[in-house]
Amino acid sequence: MVMALTLKIKAALTDNIYYEELVAILAALTASYTGQSTLAALIATLEAQLKTARLAQVTETMNGRDTLKSAARACESYDSSDEALVSGGWDLKKPRTPSQILPAPARLKLRATAFPGVMTAIWSRVQNFRFYDYQVFVTEDHAVSPDWSTLPIGNNTVTQITTEKHPVGSLIYFRVRTVSSKGPGPWSDALSGLVL
Repeated sequence: MVMALTLKIKAALTDNIYYEELVAILAALTASYTGQSTLAALIATLEAQLKTARLAQVTETMNGRDTLKSAARACESYDSSDEALVSGGWDLKKPRTPSQILPAPARLKLRATAFPGVMTAIWSRVQNFRFYDYQVFVTEDHAVSPDWSTLPIGNNTVTQITTEKHPVGSLIYFRVRTVSSKGPGPWSDALSGLVL
């Protein structure tokens, strides 16, 4: 479009006394247009190269991830007779695993938070755990005790949970157990208290 406009202007101005000066301006415009076309082609080439480089990087990352997964699986299934892994420089220290099911966490406490109806349950850490299972039961009828078998089990990797908001004055029951590589341990004694 710019080229057609340039030719139209040139044809209209050939009889003008300033034609020579205008020819120089038109030549500059034409060169600018050619330069823009070249620049656009260069940008398109660079964008294509960038896409190719990104694709290569993603492929390399995926291959690296697969290599690490394979190495992790090999380390997890380590057999002391497998010298290939040891000679490959992999650190094959077996993680300490408990020889038996872990005991229930001790020192359970229920604490009120700054928000009415929201409570925090805290317990002591047990060594070599994977995570903690916990159950919470809240009732406004103080004569009802929890049927633990029907309650959902939550999971946590820290030694506390904060409950959802419950009616102030209701009764809350809480219990927790440790889960390790040997499976879940026994539940703690249920802790109960009033929601404040």
